Amino acid sequence: MKKIVLNYCLAIITLAGVSQEVMAACTLNGNAASYVAPLRAANITVGRDVPLGSVIYQQFVQVNSLLAGSVLTMRCPANETIKRFGKITVNPLPLSKWNTGTFAGKVYETGVPGIGVVFYSQANGGFVLPGEGKTFIAPHASFSMNNTGSHEIYLIKISNTVGTGTIRANRLPSYSLGFSHGGVESVFFSGSISGSINVVSRTCETPNVEVPMGAVTVDQVNQDKAPWVDFSISLKNCPAFYGPGGGGWGYI
Repeated sequence: MKKIVLNYCLAIITLAGVSQEVMAACTLNGNAASYVAPLRAANITVGRDVPLGSVIYQQFVQVNSLLAGSVLTMRCPANETIKRFGKITVNPLPLSKWNTGTFAGKVYETGVPGIGVVFYSQANGGFVLPGEGKTFIAPHASFSMNNTGSHEIYLIKISNTVGTGTIRANRLPSYSLGFSHGGVESVFFSGSISGSINVVSRTCETPNVEVPMGAVTVDQVNQDKAPWVDFSISLKNCPAFYGPGGGGWGYI
């Protein structure tokens, strides 16, 4: 009889511990939302002298402006450990070989040689997707967060030789962002991209130019006394130079 009573007491204690653990978890009100962020530039140009690893296009995505009033709220008890996370959910093209700096190992190909794409969240100290932000603790009971926020899309120069062509949204990754708490991951929203960007890198054409220098002695050249001769070079069929571009907050 004592053994049965002891086992029963242990069972009650165990269930109580589980119950407290469940009660400590955050609760969600609403459903995760999906949105599509349109690319905001039609054309960009990447100069040959642009350093490797440079951001050649930056777009700021303000999530709440795309959700059309769909808000998911998470309410947490005091002292709950919370961390924001981001994942790549669909990647039509593979990771590039870019392995330097902040974006190392997280830059995806875009379909245009020499240009990669990466996603960055500024929340909780900032992190590159896929990845996690810094851990923080709910400061008080009924601490709440919602699915408003922002992140950025970067196009990166990843090769000395950059091709021409069109970066199409259906070849870029889709992604999700959310919070982890109590061993559970809650997706707040999922994002994808629409539209396209043309990469223009053609330069001007120039004819062969002959400059009649006349007769000049070696001494004149050595003493910098050779006469100046004016000439001109015509640049033809020059494309528009679009430069790097940005969308949303802050153009680069």
